[in-house]
Amino acid sequence: METLQQLNTYKANDFESWLDRCLRQQYSNNPETRYRACDFRGLGVSFGESHTDSIQMLFKKLSAPAQEAFREGICLLISRAKPGDFPKEAMSDLILLVCLVKATQALPLFMPLFGEGDWGKKHRPLIYDCASVMLSFGRQDESEMLYQKLIECAQAAR
Repeated sequence: METLQQLNTYKANDFESWLDRCLRQQYSNNPETRYRACDFRGLGVSFGESHTDSIQMLFKKLSAPAQEAFREGICLLISRAKPGDFPKEAMSDLILLVCLVKATQALPLFMPLFGEGDWGKKHRPLIYDCASVMLSFGRQDESEMLYQKLIECAQAAR
């Protein structure tokens, strides 16, 4: 496991890889792997209510530049992860992390990837996750556009 000092040197690509590994492990079929995926006690972070809480608590321990790189890493992973290759539950976690760490730079990705893209077409509940996050940042118009896409998808499926 990385040290806090190492994490503070990470760039966005490093955090993208780190998040990818951590979240894939979280949804592994191996219980031991899942248990260790977001165990940051060695970094002075106690277990949170959930693994996303633990990630948020770790995020708060990072330096300001590392926090910004972490936010960018979230954006990179959201934009590069592919449905069928990346667990949909992990994508839901990334959407939640956008809210928890205030990665507002990820919000413009929501409509093309979830409202109009494969993620939203294959995993419609993610649209609700995105709309909820947008509402938490006061982006009512964009949230309503996502809901409209969801309604259009439902009507087309009939």
